Amino acid sequence: MCWMNLEKNKMAIVFREKVEEMKDTLPIVTYLRDDALTQNHWAEINKLFDKPIEIDNDDVTLNTLLDMKVKEKKNEIGEI
Repeated sequence: MCWMNLEKNKMAIVFREKVEEMKDTLPIVTYLRDDALTQNHWAEINKLFDKPIEIDNDDVTLNTLLDMKVKEKKNEIGEI
């Protein structure tokens, strides 16, 4: 299959966008799943958002984090 044909394929474009979004978001998930985070860390992280991140809640999904726009706070979360 020719790469140029993929450039015109809408599904390939959408897939590429989703992969890029995941690539930017997965490091944040790694930060948030760090066992070394204490209650103080979580208090600082939650100050960055309108509502707290309840990472141990089974209802929190990657889409939840994307909806909260965690990508915009990637550096701040990483510093904490």
